[in-house]
Amino acid sequence: MQVNRHNKEKSAISSMTKSGQSALEYMMTYGWAILIIVIVAVILYSMGIFNPASSISSTITGFSATPVSNAICTANGVLRLAVGDTVGHRILIKNISATSNGKTEVFTPTSTVDPNPIITSGNTYIFSIPNVCPAAGTRFSANVNINYTEPTTSFSTSQYTSTGTVTGTVSATVLPSQAAVFVQSNSTASYLSASVPNSFSNGVTVSFWIDPINNGRWGVYGNYWEDAVSYGSCGGPFYFFIEAGANPPVESWSVTNSTGYNFREFPGVHLHPNEFQQLVGTWNGNHLAVYLNGNLIGTNVSTTGPIVPSINQLYMSGTSSLSSPACNALSNNLADVQIYNASLTTTQIKALYSEGISGGPVISNKDLIGWWPMNATVNNQARDYSGNSYNAQLTNVQITSNYPS
Repeated sequence: MQVNRHNKEKSAISSMTKSGQSALEYMMTYGWAILIIVIVAVILYSMGIFNPASSISSTITGFSATPVSNAICTANGVLRLAVGDTVGHRILIKNISATSNGKTEVFTPTSTVDPNPIITSGNTYIFSIPNVCPAAGTRFSANVNINYTEPTTSFSTSQYTSTGTVTGTVSATVLPSQAAVFVQSNSTASYLSASVPNSFSNGVTVSFWIDPINNGRWGVYGNYWEDAVSYGSCGGPFYFFIEAGANPPVESWSVTNSTGYNFREFPGVHLHPNEFQQLVGTWNGNHLAVYLNGNLIGTNVSTTGPIVPSINQLYMSGTSSLSSPACNALSNNLADVQIYNASLTTTQIKALYSEGISGGPVISNKDLIGWWPMNATVNNQARDYSGNSYNAQLTNVQITSNYPS
């Protein structure tokens, strides 16, 4: 009996030993895999993968001296940063570099693009660095260096660097790098002009994005119309005016045909200040149509006939003349101006609006006269991206990345 009990105890001990060895072998075999899974989960969590808000916002780290309060990576590659100042006195941004996927892009202010971008304590300035972001919906990570000086201190020429990282998901939003800002006065006009031939036999479409500012800039002319986009001299063959004196501002689209009649459309639809909106005016040789943000807001039947001849000059935000209310220069911001030798359809205009403020043309180049996104300058001219080289001369105009979005 004792021998049998001893054998049973020995067998039980052997069985427990084998079970322990199996458990140890299981942990040795799968332990590393479990550890790797845990590490990967921690990394993904730190990147915001499991955060529902990560798809619509960015994670910002660093930037102790120049805090970045907001950031967005857009579908057309533009990284926009709202840069602040916590050093206690004014700072002057010299340049901003962003490195993503092994490629570095640098934005440097110039005499016409974001000139003298000084940030005061407690305030922010928005900067755009193009060609940084990958495709919409994908993850991105950008290492950013903000180089600045402190012009009001004893070391005004010393340059400092504030570093940080921006990570997140690329937004489906499309935004331009810059927009045109018109700095008006009662004695100095601010406008863009381009030599454009009269090629509007098939009709015309004028499309642009505008941030209206109601400031009565023109004194006695403050309640009159201000020129957004016009062809020819004051009151020329076609022009799109904004009644900046109205509160809120309203719009007017006008064409002069061969009979000499001027047909205006006053839809009475108000624009919203401090916000970019798209306006489109079309004329097909018979009637006018006006669109706001892709929606038709008014039409007007007119006498048929081609657009009258004129000097071959296109103006954006006024002309060089300051002698008449009809020549009032715009005190607003403009972006993405497009001119077509055709009357776009409602479907095409909706498509143009859906592409956003940096959207490209919607019909063939043969009907595209000019396209000025306002995101690049060449020899003090806003570049024409239509391929026709109708670059627009800047007269007292600034290009800024600090626009409302």
